[in-house]
Amino acid sequence: MQIGRLGVLATLLLLNSAATAGVLLLESWRNPANDLAKILSPPTCVTSCWEGVQPSITHRRAVREYLNQRGTEFDVAMSGVDHDTYIWTVEDGFPLGDTQEDMLVSVEFGLGDGIVWRIALHNINVCAASVIAAYGIPAIANEDTFNIQLGYPDKGLMFGIRKDTARVTGLFIITGEWIQSFVEPAPVNWEALLDTSRICHDRLW
Repeated sequence: MQIGRLGVLATLLLLNSAATAGVLLLESWRNPANDLAKILSPPTCVTSCWEGVQPSITHRRAVREYLNQRGTEFDVAMSGVDHDTYIWTVEDGFPLGDTQEDMLVSVEFGLGDGIVWRIALHNINVCAASVIAAYGIPAIANEDTFNIQLGYPDKGLMFGIRKDTARVTGLFIITGEWIQSFVEPAPVNWEALLDTSRICHDRLW
């Protein structure tokens, strides 16, 4: 009888420790003051956006006006048609910015119609844990030897991470249909990813 009580007590202590660790981990992932969704999915946008610029909605003229109003210098890339991509640097201190490299935003426009097709955030300092805390487990994921691609078609958000660091390598705001064509669903070892994410730290905390 005594052994049974000790066994129950030990089990309760183990469960309590696991629950406490789980709560601490969730709290570090779900700090509302640092929610990535506040930056990329504000209520003013239909889907994910970058400071009001939205794929399939915003026209090139509106993006140029946005940049001119802020006095932001930008480069123009011409990969498909004239003036089809605007690229600019984000000021130091922005929450998603890296401390080592300038954060870049590139806005790509559809061929011919001038409507935003995709927004890409480069050189960002974000961990997979921050994205998952903001949006939940991705609906689409694809894992290869070194990287994992993940997507939220309903949010219009796609990102890639390095498996060895759980750090985001690129974040893309794009329509859901395109995400589904880019990322083929495949099983991902979430337990290993969670384990790796503990060593990843970003400026959202």
